[in-house]
Amino acid sequence: MYRDIGLNGRLYRAVHGHFSPSQFWSAGRNAKLIMWLRDPAERIA
Repeated sequence: MYRDIGLNGRLYRAVHGHFSPSQFWSAGRNAKLIMWLRDPAERIA
């Protein structure tokens, strides 16, 4: 569930998977929510 990810020389703590964002609202003020959608236009059609 939690994983440290190195990117551009910086280390990030990340949660990834299929979760409801509300589960992590208390993660802190500096937490960011990023969502990737696979083929969003195709899924709308």
